[in-house]
Amino acid sequence: MEKYEIEAKYRVKDLDKVLKYISEKLGLKKYITCIETDYYFNHPCKDFRQTDEALRVRRVLCQDLESIVLTYKGPREDSELGIKKRIEIETIVNDLNKILMILEKLGFKQISVFSKERTTYKNEDLVVTVDKLYGIGTFIEIETSNIEIIKKIREDLANYIEPVTKTYLEICLETQKCVDLRDIL
Repeated sequence: MEKYEIEAKYRVKDLDKVLKYISEKLGLKKYITCIETDYYFNHPCKDFRQTDEALRVRRVLCQDLESIVLTYKGPREDSELGIKKRIEIETIVNDLNKILMILEKLGFKQISVFSKERTTYKNEDLVVTVDKLYGIGTFIEIETSNIEIIKKIREDLANYIEPVTKTYLEICLETQKCVDLRDIL
């Protein structure tokens, strides 16, 4: 089933202030910390950079548990204040190497691989992640169905965060500084 992802991303300037706000003002509890490695692909017949689409395979390691998720993201819709809305379709797959091989055999070209440490804080209608994008820095992503919540958080944290309209993939391709943990472990 397809759903819309509504989120905003910010570069963190003062992590201590942001974490204090997340726990004290939003009342969110730490849910889990995981290492995510993202494999991005380009279509063999169209350029996803031109169509603003994305195809990703994500390997998520949470303690000793591993999951592999295949994700399609549709074009971003115009939004206000850097809040983006786009169709997102995800499915769990069982074998990382096999899904990577299938995509390669179908002609998809891997364009980037990078890792991040993601700590998730959440309640019923709000998810805030603190992402350490290896090689780049720390960000927060706010995901909710209520855009007003995102606006309020942005206003409250204005001195401690900076809006980011680019995806992690765009940041990694632009800077060439993102790190795949397989390269350093």
